[in-house]
Amino acid sequence: MLDVARNSLINDILGLVSIPSVNGDEKGIQECFRYIKTIADRFGFESKICAKGKVLEVYPHNMPIIPKIGIIVHVDTVPYTESDWIHNPLGEIADNRIWGRGVIDDKGAVILALHAMKELENQIKPDWKIIIGSCEEGSWYDMRDYLAEGNTIPGFIFTIDGDGIQNGCRGTLDVEMVFEAATSRPTIKEFKTPNGVINIIPDLVELQIGHSFKTVRGKAAHSSEPKNGINAIVSAFEEHKALFQEEYPGFAKFMDHYSWMDNALYIEKGSRDIINQEDPGTIATPTMVSMNNGKILLRVNTRLSPTINKKREVLTALVKARKEYECKISIKELIMPSYISRDNAELILMQKAYEKIIGFMPEVSIALGTGYNAAFPNAAIFGPRFEEVDEMDEDLCHCPEECRRIEDLEKYYEILKYYLKMSLAK
Repeated sequence: MLDVARNSLINDILGLVSIPSVNGDEKGIQECFRYIKTIADRFGFESKICAKGKVLEVYPHNMPIIPKIGIIVHVDTVPYTESDWIHNPLGEIADNRIWGRGVIDDKGAVILALHAMKELENQIKPDWKIIIGSCEEGSWYDMRDYLAEGNTIPGFIFTIDGDGIQNGCRGTLDVEMVFEAATSRPTIKEFKTPNGVINIIPDLVELQIGHSFKTVRGKAAHSSEPKNGINAIVSAFEEHKALFQEEYPGFAKFMDHYSWMDNALYIEKGSRDIINQEDPGTIATPTMVSMNNGKILLRVNTRLSPTINKKREVLTALVKARKEYECKISIKELIMPSYISRDNAELILMQKAYEKIIGFMPEVSIALGTGYNAAFPNAAIFGPRFEEVDEMDEDLCHCPEECRRIEDLEKYYEILKYYLKMSLAK
């Protein structure tokens, strides 16, 4: 990249990262949209607010009614605790990296997409649009409203949010389990994750047992890969297991099962055939806990195997879990898994782009988490992390010290442009 273009790209990423926009922060989201619109105006693109203010579209002049390519990204982020960071969580350059919440997930992707389209403006057909959401880290009200409005859906969609090239992703099931006490006067008075987030392994639990107060600490990680963290809920349970078994036996039974198996909600492999690809399976992970009127309220974030394509496969398992653990279970969110054939022509072009820029052709895989691609038909993940980075760098998505090496952002930028030039060639 030329120095001027490189500096412009980096500065635009830093500018967007500097705007706090934790999921649910409407003011921050709108400020992000205004910032992106100024870039779109600078580039001579059109833009439009959709979905009752929750989605921003950016597209070229003379875009067809149904564009060929759609890029879907998001500006909301997971929360952060500033004291957990050495670098500035709202953006900083140090050690040839860009640091800040959203650099990986997903503000960096927004800027990469905008700059790529501008640089290719006279080399490709104006047959694209960028769809920028605001609720990816929570309930997807933005995409529900976007689809309900009847906005045109591009022929092929990919999200720049994930690892490499992925033709599917696991679904997400968020449930609340409510456990009654077995005694009228339980000694466990408080049990909570004060900074809990539904899709993050909790790193802190606060307990009150009788008149004693205790803090249990763990290590945060994305809930799609709980093995990368230390779950403070699990640690607190193990530390006081006998007491929980006595006072909240249903909760204790669930936690016992969780401790020795990945999926304590009994959701088995589904009926979909994913054509000889590796099945990442279903994982149910407790991520948030609180107490209300002596009851334990446990939030469980479950990542559903891509083999599951029928809601009844999930509902049947929840009925079994409700009976097994003698609790109430309510569904807070259900996003079904996404899957398209890995022989899709666009995915093959993505592989060729990787091979051209990086020197190897990555395998098409299934995402461990859930991406916005699950909201649309014929959608995939074209992520900015690749094999070299995975081998040398810890994935800090959703973690303190989220960052990317600048050279890796530049590599992905070249991959993205090469793919778009092939897909949208004049």
